[in-house]
Formats: sequence, C-alpha cells, structure tokens
Amino acid sequence: MAEETFTTGAVVPRSGIYSVAHAAHHLPQEIILLSGEAFPRCAKCSDKVRFALIRAARRVFHYNPMKVYELPCLEEGTE
Repeated sequence: MAEETFTTGAVVPRSGIYSVAHAAHHLPQEIILLSGEAFPRCAKCSDKVRFALIRAARRVFHYNPMKVYELPCLEEGTE
C-alpha cells in the first residue's frame, strides 16, 4: 500500500504525528497536527512542504492549541 502524502495548504485529514519532507531547508522531521487545520509551509522560503501520517492520534483533547502556519528552519545538526 502506497503512503499517502499531503502538501502545504491542504486540510489535515486526521490528527496525529506527521513526517516532514522539504529538500530546500532543514525542517523538523516530525510534527503533531490536528485535523481540520492546514498543513504548514516553510518559514524561510514559503514553499510547499510534504507530509505523511506516521501515527494517528487515538484521542485529541480539545483546548486552544497554538496553530502552526510555518515550520522553522533548524540549524544544521539539530533535530
């Protein structure tokens, strides 16, 4: 079964942990996203980033989390 990928601006279909892929800059390798939000862009270049669901959340507590609109570029050698 092929892994389904998503790009910046698409709506997050399921809350969970997503892998992050962006060739232009060093971004966090994984991010937690909530369903209904938009997948974030790269903060440095605003280009599209690719995401793949690693693990869906079993239960999401409802509170007012910070929304992620951009992924920060990391210094080389940091994760």
